[in-house]
Amino acid sequence: MAATDRNSGHFVQGHVDEAGEILKFTPEGDSLWVRISLSDDILPYVIPKGYIAVDGTSLTVCEVNRKEKWFNLMLIAHTQKCIVIPKKKVGERVNLEADCMGKYAATAVGNVRHELKELQQQLRVTQVISFVALCTAAALMLPFGQQYSMRVVLVRRCE
Repeated sequence: MAATDRNSGHFVQGHVDEAGEILKFTPEGDSLWVRISLSDDILPYVIPKGYIAVDGTSLTVCEVNRKEKWFNLMLIAHTQKCIVIPKKKVGERVNLEADCMGKYAATAVGNVRHELKELQQQLRVTQVISFVALCTAAALMLPFGQQYSMRVVLVRRCE
């Protein structure tokens, strides 16, 4: 597929992130709802109206229940004829691959969060050093008797 070609799904790499279990099939007219379990490892990458590959087929996620750890899909009649999921039974395993773009985005955000935490820690250290330097400079500018009382105030504030 060329980069200029129409893509009606998402990029499926063929990696299996984990196996889920078919929990429930619910027919609705010509369509079929499929509920599938998943673990905490893949859950952050599964979002409503996002993509997931189930047994190698790119499908759109309809609903995600993070507490009970499942998501569901709705398969139209045409899709049901073209894939293996409707032929499976409740309790059978399916291979799951989260959307790689979601994984890239989550990794990028995680890296930014890590950098932000490091910068915040450096800022706190710099603020403490600046405060101590300012107080020391102020204390040195006072006559000797007042320097002693300034040190007492600083020590008491730091306790």
